[in-house]
Amino acid sequence: MSMRMWKERIAVLIISMCIASVGNFISTMKSGEGITPPEAFPGLIVLAVCVLLGCLLHEMVDMALPKNLPDIVYISLVAILVSIPGLFPFSDICNVWMDKVDLMSLITVLMAYTGISIGKDLGTFKQQGAAIVIVALITFFGTFIGSVLIGQTVLGLSGVI
Repeated sequence: MSMRMWKERIAVLIISMCIASVGNFISTMKSGEGITPPEAFPGLIVLAVCVLLGCLLHEMVDMALPKNLPDIVYISLVAILVSIPGLFPFSDICNVWMDKVDLMSLITVLMAYTGISIGKDLGTFKQQGAAIVIVALITFFGTFIGSVLIGQTVLGLSGVI
């Protein structure tokens, strides 16, 4: 992969971290914690490093084995390994730092990028016609209902509700 691509990845990660830190502050203010952007910054750095290491691992594996797995597989693997307590000398402190990052603040950034991505392909989306809209709505509805059923079952069995 070119150096330009890596520079773009790092730039996007920096922008994402800034947006996520503000979203994290707003989200944690609602819960009463009020974790400021400087407090959340170390956790966001850990997550960004996991993303970069996952992308690097993806490239190295693709050179050795032509398996076409998405980047998220490797990023998740790196993040899981980093977060296992005691596996690495730095795992415990990384977990402390990442505890200060609220998941919803990260999802906000992800959904913004998704919206931008869909917006740039709107012409292709229109060419698909009404069928793609119906399939998308059924998929969204089915995913939502499935998530609700799983959540209700797990929370019910665990005695939370």
